[in-house]
Amino acid sequence: EVLLMMAMEEKTKRFRTHVVKEIYETEKDYTKKIRFFTHILEKARQKAMQDAAAKVESSFTDEKIKTLFCNIEEITAMHEDLMEVLDKTCATSLSYETPIAGCYLVIREKLGAYKMYGENNEQSQKVLYEFEEQQSVKAFFVAALLLGGHGDEDLSSYVFKPIQRICKYPLLFRELLKYTPQGHPDHENTKQALAMMREHCSVINEAKRRVEKLERIADLQNTIEGWEGSNVVDTCNELVREGILVKISAGNSQERMFYLFDNLLVYCKKSLINKSLSFRGRIPVENLDFESIEDGTSDFHTNGITVTNSWKVHNIAKNKWFVLYAKTAEDKQQWMEALRKLKEKRKRLAAGIANDTHIVVMEKGRKMHDKLLVSKELLRDHKVMLRTYTLSFTGEELVQWLVANKEVADKDEAIIFGQALVESGVIHHVQDKHQFKIGDLVYRFRFDDRTFRAKCETADLVSRGLMLYVRLHGQFNSLIRHEQNKCNISARKLLDWLMEEKDIERREEGVQLGQDLFATNVIRHVSDAQDFKDGKINYRFTADDGHDGSDKKTLALTRPEFSRFQLLVSFTFSIPYSQGGYGIELAGFDPIKIKSVNSEAQLLGAATGQIIVAINRRYLMDSHLAEAQFLIDAQLKAKAPVHITVLKNNSLYVTLTPTETGMGFQLRGSAPVVVSEVDKDSITAEASIIPGCCILKVDNEDVVHSTHEQVVASIKTCLAESKQKHGVSKVLLKVGFGRLEQFTAYHYDSTDEIPIEVFEWTLESPYTFLVPALLMKLYKEEAQQLHTDIQKAKVKDPKFNEYLSELKTLVSNYKRTHSQLQVISRYPSYKPYGTTYSIAVDQCPTNLHTIMLTVASPRPVHAHASEKAGEESEEASSTSNLMSTLKDHTNYYTTTMTIPSKESPATLPNQKVPIPAEQISAFQEAQDRRKMVAEVEKMMNGLNKQLEVINRLHGQLQGSHPEPVDDSHLAVQLRMSMLSTFAELSFSFGTSAELSSFNGHKPLLENIDDLTPNASPLNSPMLPRRSRFYTAVNTRPMIKLAADELVKKITAYHQLLGDKQLKKILEGADTLAPRPHAEVITDLKHTLNEMMYEVQQDMECKLLTDTVKKHLDMVELHHQELLLCLKISVCLCDDLEVLQIMDKLFSHTLTAITSAFANHLQAAIHRTLNPWAEYKSNEEGSELWLQLIVNRGLLVYLECTMMTEAAAGEMVSLGDMEAVLSQIKTIVLHVSETDTDAELPVVSLSGNRAGVHVTFSIPTFLHKQLPEAVFSSEGITVRPVLFNTSLFESENKLELETKLNTQAFTILQDYYRSMRSFLLGKSKHTEHNDSGVLAIAQINRPLNAIDNLVRQLNVAIQNPSRPGVGQLAIASELAMRLGALRLNVCNSGCYRSQLSCSLSQAMTLTRCHGLPPRLLRTAVNTIRKDGSMVYVAKKNNVDVLNSSPKPPTRLYQLPSDMYSI
Repeated sequence: EVLLMMAMEEKTKRFRTHVVKEIYETEKDYTKKIRFFTHILEKARQKAMQDAAAKVESSFTDEKIKTLFCNIEEITAMHEDLMEVLDKTCATSLSYETPIAGCYLVIREKLGAYKMYGENNEQSQKVLYEFEEQQSVKAFFVAALLLGGHGDEDLSSYVFKPIQRICKYPLLFRELLKYTPQGHPDHENTKQALAMMREHCSVINEAKRRVEKLERIADLQNTIEGWEGSNVVDTCNELVREGILVKISAGNSQERMFYLFDNLLVYCKKSLINKSLSFRGRIPVENLDFESIEDGTSDFHTNGITVTNSWKVHNIAKNKWFVLYAKTAEDKQQWMEALRKLKEKRKRLAAGIANDTHIVVMEKGRKMHDKLLVSKELLRDHKVMLRTYTLSFTGEELVQWLVANKEVADKDEAIIFGQALVESGVIHHVQDKHQFKIGDLVYRFRFDDRTFRAKCETADLVSRGLMLYVRLHGQFNSLIRHEQNKCNISARKLLDWLMEEKDIERREEGVQLGQDLFATNVIRHVSDAQDFKDGKINYRFTADDGHDGSDKKTLALTRPEFSRFQLLVSFTFSIPYSQGGYGIELAGFDPIKIKSVNSEAQLLGAATGQIIVAINRRYLMDSHLAEAQFLIDAQLKAKAPVHITVLKNNSLYVTLTPTETGMGFQLRGSAPVVVSEVDKDSITAEASIIPGCCILKVDNEDVVHSTHEQVVASIKTCLAESKQKHGVSKVLLKVGFGRLEQFTAYHYDSTDEIPIEVFEWTLESPYTFLVPALLMKLYKEEAQQLHTDIQKAKVKDPKFNEYLSELKTLVSNYKRTHSQLQVISRYPSYKPYGTTYSIAVDQCPTNLHTIMLTVASPRPVHAHASEKAGEESEEASSTSNLMSTLKDHTNYYTTTMTIPSKESPATLPNQKVPIPAEQISAFQEAQDRRKMVAEVEKMMNGLNKQLEVINRLHGQLQGSHPEPVDDSHLAVQLRMSMLSTFAELSFSFGTSAELSSFNGHKPLLENIDDLTPNASPLNSPMLPRRSRFYTAVNTRPMIKLAADELVKKITAYHQLLGDKQLKKILEGADTLAPRPHAEVITDLKHTLNEMMYEVQQDMECKLLTDTVKKHLDMVELHHQELLLCLKISVCLCDDLEVLQIMDKLFSHTLTAITSAFANHLQAAIHRTLNPWAEYKSNEEGSELWLQLIVNRGLLVYLECTMMTEAAAGEMVSLGDMEAVLSQIKTIVLHVSETDTDAELPVVSLSGNRAGVHVTFSIPTFLHKQLPEAVFSSEGITVRPVLFNTSLFESENKLELETKLNTQAFTILQDYYRSMRSFLLGKSKHTEHNDSGVLAIAQINRPLNAIDNLVRQLNVAIQNPSRPGVGQLAIASELAMRLGALRLNVCNSGCYRSQLSCSLSQAMTLTRCHGLPPRLLRTAVNTIRKDGSMVYVAKKNNVDVLNSSPKPPTRLYQLPSDMYSI
């Protein structure tokens, strides 16, 4: 017994000594950390003072700095005093006798500082969140941490460190009291210290919750016998998951109890007798890797046991594997999901910090290099090993320069910064043998010896390599050999092929390219034995690894894979802004749910319990409540609507019981019947039924194809039968939801080891039925006007009268079609494939969908962030647990649909009949005549509007103010003319940059504040401008200018009347027109001459208005005669049968273009559109795209993938597409503002067949985010291009395919030349502060990449000797780099469109977002097999895939198991 007591006393002494040491060492480290935090505070104050002195607008305000750092100085001073006491107490030794607890009682009165800090925690987190969104502020803190020697940490960890420390004290003193017996002199002090710390933690909400968590973890550890290693609470903050799993290792199968903490995995043996736990092992999460095992696997890892629901765990530190398996598949999924999230959290934090540091060091190094080049300091010649290095410096010289120029605070910071420059690739040792050292070692900037390689340069190499891969694999007879199921190609053959394809001029150039591709991991030697060399040495593309029968060693190289982790169906609704909020309350975490809704939000689609997928298309499935609330608050602050995406089932069963007021909904339509209205607070609204839902079943009886009367009768019958049987009236309904979205999420690790999240949305277009309805209305009005005008001529020709009768019938058809299509609620909300449609619905495109690919950089998780909390109150009460920073989201769009055709796409190929060539020719002739009609009308409208301008100006001069009219386009044109003509006039037109960039005009006055806003026509409320227009007081010069403009318009009309084409068009109409066209033109010319003479004589503007009006009435009379002649000529060559066919084709294409442009415009507004993501930021990319379409027009790239020439029906459809191209060129797009809450712009149509004008109205609050030139009255022209390739080999190239591709290439090349001149023209006016290499890269690198694609596409089209489909990928990437709208069409709108779209998506991820080249094929197959587009194929209920032959090229094949759809 004595020995036992002695042993226990020895154990107590040993353990207490350990706890004393831990308290002292952690206190010392903590004091050092917060002292550094205080140092950052001082630097922030200095920065704020510098910004204030320089009058620079800065986020470093005293208020925000005080909020962020709070009373950290007070806390630091307190702990420095405490350390002095501790140092004195522990000066001799840290032992069992050390009275360490008493030292903490000294600061009893000062611990109240933590209460203030804790109460401010939420506000400080919000300021930190705001700072991290601003790159300049973020860069300041990253630099401060880096130079302080803490570059591997982020600021948030320091902000939360005081809270972490105050939470740790109760655990430390509880452990100390456990090993401090009552007879110990420090026993009473320890009890008091423990009580004191618990008391202070209890008044800090965040600390109280964390202490409770940590105590639970500590209690759990105490139940485990034989514990080894440090305490769990030293590194972990919460228990994520626990459970019993079977562990297989070293030939044994054992049941173990596993505990997964946020930083540690622990497993124990559980006794069957007393249920006690015995420690068996621990693995830090950072040293843990895992991999799923397929069910039924039996190998050496599983010890020959056939396992299910299992996965492998790898202890990286010990390089040992073991297998775990769970009881159920759900349990396995939950364990693996928890492990995945923990691994990603750590990787995000490390990658985010490393990326931020790299960016800051690169920028600081670049500026330092520019400064040295200008000042000519430091950089000089140095000789090393008999070689002279120009523009070089020693480590000692750099350190001295940094300190002398106050780039850093002291010598230590200089050394740290020098090493950071080396690691970031800014400087290097001249012989690349050393890291940065202070001394005589010589270094150079990589900018100067041209060894610097920016990320975009590497991306160019990867892009070029992958395009080689696609071209080689796209050949029907590929040069890549398939030996032993491996895809290899010799270096010699590859270089020969590159020379033949004109990719290189010399073999040396090809060898260099091969070495670069080898270095970027695009290709590798078949056995990884040597670098790239010319000869009969075999190499392979890394993208083929794992996809051609590679061995297990090669398969191991493909981890981590591009993988899918969610496939969901969602629904998006918009809630308008109101002062009281949006009427919804959110709660929870992972997932976030709607806690409550008001009646207004309920009618829009919100319901209690719905899981939030995204807000404003920001993915939130694994995010914190604070992030969702931040997005909502941002919309509320902007007084803008919020767009919420929630999980939604395709259909829903509901039981409705009528109330005194009825059922609460209204039905309309037939086959199917759709809910058109829902009453507020009704039982229907509470059941989540919203307008647009379809009644699928009534009491389990299918009513999809029933009429309105039949459905209503069925509901009434069910109510009556229920009343009779159960005494209560109720009905069971199955309702289907429209406008659903298919959504898939992927993730992968980029080449920079940054976790990337990819979100793929398949969206049903809201314009599928709307645009055709508007177009039919437009055509109805045009045809009706034509019919009315022709009737006035009283032509007696029988054939002509027969035409008028057919035209009247056509007007009726248009009217009926418009009436049927304008129904707001329709189900399904898209037109499926393989269904027989009505004539009205036949005008709508089939299978129209938008594929939106959103790429998000990782959200850096703060070091203090906790994972899923167990209690909702914890998450709702504080935002400090997790503040996920929103990073740039980049959106890419592809629109897919069934190829427009005059017959149904489901028609068998041999049943389709092409439109005769002579009919197409006649249609084109009629279109030319319609364009002439439109041109003549435009001339007359210009004269009328100019007269209105003069009239209003004259009224202002006389002191009267006539009512404003819609003369916006004329007023803007007048205003711009004034800007370049009159120095005494000045107007506000956005910013100076916009003037220079879009219009080429410079503001005449730098300050317009001195000008007075007047009630001039330029201030008209009808003008689509956000700026106020200013005029000088004198209006007379404006009238003179308006008169000059009128003379120009008269002259233009006069010239048009002398046009030879006009006379040729009118020749055939003389026999039917009331007067010969020659007499009409002569009289019209004469009247115009007289009017112009009078205007020129009255330049004093005294009688100008009356003079013009007198002559204009006579011009109008002759003008109407001319129009009648022209309209008769249109009727003479018009074929109404062909016209209706072309209307249908044009309606399909116009709807697709409208949908595509609406999505692109919306993304550009929100700065998420970026076709040039590898070169430019999202902000720059979006602005450049807007400038490009305004100045050079909108490129529309239609990509068609055919089967083979044997499919005659597809050839007919392709011919139909060619015929409609000329009509697409007549489309003009406009942008305006309106009061709307819609997620996408509101669309309206105007014009006629000669030119359809599509107006996209965006919300007023977004109006200011677009440059003024986008709202130009001239609009945005459309430049269509049709590119087609057969996916199947044929002996002879299709003549039509070659013709179309040649035409497409010409248009693409012309557009690129126009784009290039625009970009180079802009660059001449741009000031570059970069060094020479960076400046050249910024301007030329994107253009050089496009040059290569243009050359490759030209060679592919001109060289039919190597048939294949590689040119399809070239053309697609070229169109993307040109900023085109991409429309993929095929016979069904899903399968072959999916093939092309998925390959393009994977190429984009590799080129722009760091997808490792070896994962290209993995990404393609994953998207094709598991992507959201698969749902489009499934919901169409048509098996077109099995009837199609399998393409010979693997790049355009669906995965083998997809052929069973």
